[in-house]
Amino acid sequence: MSTGPYVNTAHNTNYGVKASNGTMGILCSGTKVLIILRRRKDKDVRENGPPDTWSFPGGGLEADETPEQCIVREMREELAVDVVIKPIGDEPAWGMTDDDINGKLWRCTFFVVEQVNHSQEVKINEPTKHVALEWVEWTELWAMIKADIEGGGEADESGQRMSFFATMKNMVLKYPGRFAKQPMTNPSPTSRTLTWHDIPEWRQDNKYILAGYRPLEEDDLQVIKSLTFLHNETCNV
Repeated sequence: MSTGPYVNTAHNTNYGVKASNGTMGILCSGTKVLIILRRRKDKDVRENGPPDTWSFPGGGLEADETPEQCIVREMREELAVDVVIKPIGDEPAWGMTDDDINGKLWRCTFFVVEQVNHSQEVKINEPTKHVALEWVEWTELWAMIKADIEGGGEADESGQRMSFFATMKNMVLKYPGRFAKQPMTNPSPTSRTLTWHDIPEWRQDNKYILAGYRPLEEDDLQVIKSLTFLHNETCNV
């Protein structure tokens, strides 16, 4: 697989059929994010398959379920923790990919999620579906996924090369610039309302990041008066 620009990773899929919808949750602890080792699942193996690929936790939508409801449920089922979605500006989702999974079109929505009760221990709650979990540095994760795309990569504790689920590879291909930008900052800094007078200084400095992902841009000037920014190394609204 090439590491070139993301165009449409589901190009072999028939768009005349209805897509399935899935979710993934980006759970953070400081500068690290959680990934989970999935067991192989296909038409022949439904549960208790051998260790397969790494990904963020998450899963498919149930009937009459929204993506937002789905990721909260999946995090509870897979990891035994309650979470809330951390919005990205006025959008709940961090990103989205179209994926060809075993010849079927899946649209995956990524959410940054935050643990509600830190006394709850993150654990493998569905051992028939998952093997292990690991906290990894955000920037290192992207390097590991790129190495897997290019046919290399590091070995895990068992000595096997870390392979990643197709959706994780598509995430890196679609959003190549996000590897250096943490999805979350400290959980509870003091906030205040941003005023119009703050904007020239922000634009000149250009070190603050809107929503934790990108520099302040020209289009943001019309909406930024109503946003709240956090006193931290980045702006997280």
